[in-house]
Amino acid sequence: MISMKSICDWAGSNPSQRKFIEGERVYKAGHIIKCGKSEQLQNGYTMTFTAVCLQTSNLRDNPHEINGQVSSDGKILNCSCSCKAGLGEKCKHIIAALLYCYQKGDALETLSCTYKKCEWKKVHKTALDNYNPARLLQHSCFTEGVKNHKLINAKVGRHEPIVSKETSKITEAEKETIKAIFEYQYNELMETISNLRVDVVNDCCLTTLNQLSANLQDVCEKTKDVYTHWMRERHSRIAGSICYALYTYTQSNRSDNEWSKKFINTYAPKDFKSDILEHARVTEDEARNAFRNIINAEIVEVGLVISKLNPWLAYSPDEVLMKNKKPVALLEIKCPIVGKTADISATVNSQMKKCLYYGQVQMGMDVLNLNLTYFVIYASFDKKLFYLRVQRDNVFIAKMLMALKKVYFKYKLHVICFEKGNCDKIEAGQAA
Repeated sequence: MISMKSICDWAGSNPSQRKFIEGERVYKAGHIIKCGKSEQLQNGYTMTFTAVCLQTSNLRDNPHEINGQVSSDGKILNCSCSCKAGLGEKCKHIIAALLYCYQKGDALETLSCTYKKCEWKKVHKTALDNYNPARLLQHSCFTEGVKNHKLINAKVGRHEPIVSKETSKITEAEKETIKAIFEYQYNELMETISNLRVDVVNDCCLTTLNQLSANLQDVCEKTKDVYTHWMRERHSRIAGSICYALYTYTQSNRSDNEWSKKFINTYAPKDFKSDILEHARVTEDEARNAFRNIINAEIVEVGLVISKLNPWLAYSPDEVLMKNKKPVALLEIKCPIVGKTADISATVNSQMKKCLYYGQVQMGMDVLNLNLTYFVIYASFDKKLFYLRVQRDNVFIAKMLMALKKVYFKYKLHVICFEKGNCDKIEAGQAA
């Protein structure tokens, strides 16, 4: 019904900006206590939705009421919220409601025309039960040593601080895979790249690199499920999907201004084709299951894998193939939109000229220290797939990563320092 692209376009922001992050926090905190669509389409093509959201600053006051209209093709037409910021149609409560609709998709509840007037107060009361004060002795801070304190007579006290926690859906098998990935990640080529000297590193850059190196296994687990966390971590690094485009740009002499624009356009692309991404999102599970039927290995999905030795490099594999609890190969799945109306032969022909995929999987194999990638192309039209076994090419990888390190450290790293508050300004010619 609603795509992530339409939410970003309507809100005038991307998932890494403050307004979007705050909206996601409201959604993940469970403050959207009711949300649903109208019983019938208006004018045959417009769907209206209504949501009720707790007031963050005053939970027990009347909740905010959000209303919106969406066209049949998923375009957001208008939204409003009863909060003060809602007059501008872009408040965090509206974004939270839109994220709720996006997650529910076609399963979004249908509300009766009388729902708002007769039911929302009951839902509000039920939601507030989670915030009722607890007895002091129910708090973990009251250990055995203070149980005899005079406060023992106090019947009711405050809750421990209510913190919005990101609930991980990661399985134990996925956790073991991630642990194994980092255990086997080391390779000599990555050490060579790490030792490659660059002359543009300041003290703030070293601080930033240390920050980028922290808690890599935890980052990999969190980025599997939380999209905004994945976006934030990826924004600070060169990822597999952009490495080849940056590498080919190094083949000619470029001015500082050209490199600045290149990094800006690479990390904030203008051409965001939602129909392509939505098709890939819907059909990727089909492709994954079809591949499982022909391969004798465990296939596990993980989050963003960051290089220990070069934390400015990161890769998001579609899947990792495991044998005997050890990663043995990457799985990269492509579900081109042409495969929606064309058979597998025509779909494969449409993809074979895209060399950027070669750079992508080569970098992935180096980050995870693997020698093989199964590159899968899937056509939903005839439910068939084609796959290539791509071998690791260390000569190509070395050339690409050496070139990328030079431009990243010169034009991108200091920008990350500034964004993380490790320096006070961005130097001239760098990608702001």
